[in-house]
Amino acid sequence: MNINGASNTGWSSDGTQDLQPEPRPLKNVSTSSAHSIDEDFNCFEEGCLESTPTYTAPIIENRKDPEGIKPDDYRAGKDAYLGAVLLKEINRDGKAPLWLRPLAALLSFFGIQGFGQTNCVSCATAVVDTLTDNSLYRALPELRGARVAGNMLTLLQSGLSAQVFADHLSGYKKDNELFAVIAINRPALRSWLPGAIDGHACNLIKFKDSNIIHLFDAQKMKHFSCELSEIAGSHAEILDFLGSIEENGINLWEDRARNS
Repeated sequence: MNINGASNTGWSSDGTQDLQPEPRPLKNVSTSSAHSIDEDFNCFEEGCLESTPTYTAPIIENRKDPEGIKPDDYRAGKDAYLGAVLLKEINRDGKAPLWLRPLAALLSFFGIQGFGQTNCVSCATAVVDTLTDNSLYRALPELRGARVAGNMLTLLQSGLSAQVFADHLSGYKKDNELFAVIAINRPALRSWLPGAIDGHACNLIKFKDSNIIHLFDAQKMKHFSCELSEIAGSHAEILDFLGSIEENGINLWEDRARNS
């Protein structure tokens, strides 16, 4: 089992948080970015929204590095690739807003990485891009705000508590494969703190035919891994990795959205 790293928070330059709270249905559902508001609210008459202007945030396009080490080319294997290569490279150029950089530099000296940065969704989706396309992608270093919904297509689990999420990990088998994004809603009481955010995004990774499961946070440079057989005894480490969470504040997404 392996764990390293530390936590961070961050505001965007316009005062908005980098990750808005994800919707939490009462049961597990699968959805896609094509999901429409009139599917949820039948009080609208058909066609009544046609003249209403809407805005759809653009899908994040992370930066492909053609010279970066590819997962399939790493001799020690993909499980080792995460900590040895991806953890260092995904957010190598990440930057906090200018006014937070002195504090971010100080915290980095003490091993707390990524403080003040607001590109966690770019980091998490760059991990998915890298593992899906077998090419190294880098996060957008100064992204100021994004949502997991719209950048990932399928909501696998919603409204999970930290304990239920930890229990959920025990259900994975050796032949499962998963390149997922974890969307975490933070407690509202944290919002008054300097550099506080409403939420965070990181990754849950499981390679096919591997007995190892990974919690991976490229923005914070934080990585926890353990054998499937050790999950039940690793709840304390899993909860420490996730950090403070709003009640039932975890959503799990997979399937990367792509620009056509």
